[in-house]
Amino acid sequence: MANYINIESLILDALTDAPVGFEINNKRYSIYPPTLGKKLLIDQLKRKLSINPECSKADPLEEALRVCNESKEIVVGGSSSSSQESSKKGFGTEMTHEDAGELRGRFTALQIAGEESKNQLMLLNQVTDALLSVNEAGNATLNNMLYQQVLTNSYLEDITKYTKALQEMKNDLAAVKNNTAGLARR
Repeated sequence: MANYINIESLILDALTDAPVGFEINNKRYSIYPPTLGKKLLIDQLKRKLSINPECSKADPLEEALRVCNESKEIVVGGSSSSSQESSKKGFGTEMTHEDAGELRGRFTALQIAGEESKNQLMLLNQVTDALLSVNEAGNATLNNMLYQQVLTNSYLEDITKYTKALQEMKNDLAAVKNNTAGLARR
């Protein structure tokens, strides 16, 4: 059973860390939703705490109080680090509305922070896409310039070749003119 828990934790860590994805025609696809690892962690915690979904929807504060009273060791021991005031005060034997309000406030703050992180990541993604578009346009322009340079070099080679031929023709015409100059005087 310990191995099962370790493997499950490793899988959840991997899923939470970064979703496996790929890109086709500038559109991003994921093998699984980016929130899958977090959803699995939350579902696991809900099962462990025996949270009733109907009660949670109907009266979330009452359900939170019930869960905190029934699962004190998970709720209190599971939190990593709270403010010093909460850790000194503790929850005692009963979860009060004040404690639930504080937890609700912290949860709301975490939700807001998560939403802000998501918004920042979306903005970063848009900026990255814009930079990629500019980079692709720059590459296309450089490729066109390279093509024009090759074409220009080809024209210059032709001009050199035909200039040499014209120079030879000029020399031949000058020789013919010199040879035929005496014929016109007779």
